[in-house]
Amino acid sequence: MNRQINVFDGARQFMLRWDYFKTQKAPSAHGRLKLSTRRSLAGNLNQEGTSYASRSTMFFPSQDGFWDAVEEGVKPLVLSLAIHHDFITYTSCEGHLYAQSNEDPDERHIGIIPRSTEEYQRCLNLLTDSCIDHNTKNDNSSTSARVLEHTLIDYEERLPVIDLILEKKETASWETYFDELDYSTKTLADFIDANCKKT
Repeated sequence: MNRQINVFDGARQFMLRWDYFKTQKAPSAHGRLKLSTRRSLAGNLNQEGTSYASRSTMFFPSQDGFWDAVEEGVKPLVLSLAIHHDFITYTSCEGHLYAQSNEDPDERHIGIIPRSTEEYQRCLNLLTDSCIDHNTKNDNSSTSARVLEHTLIDYEERLPVIDLILEKKETASWETYFDELDYSTKTLADFIDANCKKT
């Protein structure tokens, strides 16, 4: 999976608000905000309710309705990384098999914007270790966990980000990949939770 550079105008502001609303009452994610999130036939959650790349409404964990904007299959990783470790997640996808179209399937992934160089390294170490653990325990699985370091564009600024991806092995079928995906996700989430060292 080759991730394209994401554009998130206002990412820096989103990061500040993520932390601010841990101690202040956050605006509700129900009502008008929730109306800006739609579900596609394949289960994608975004503003247009489409299966192709689309803008998403960004919510904070402190907002009621936060979990309504997170796709079901990726929730264990969001819980582990955004809630238990307090990493700022900027994207997540449960993975989608587009059986009714010719579109390429999406693989499960979650992306993090580290607040600092120190947090970047801590996150990178944790995710790298979780991938090694997953790939060792699931050698015969159709999935392979991988860490991808890349860039997020916030207006003219480029921010370093880290993605955790559950890829389909070349020798596996998409059907087998999706059959085993939830178990692989649990393996990753369990390791991440077992190594929770929030500061």
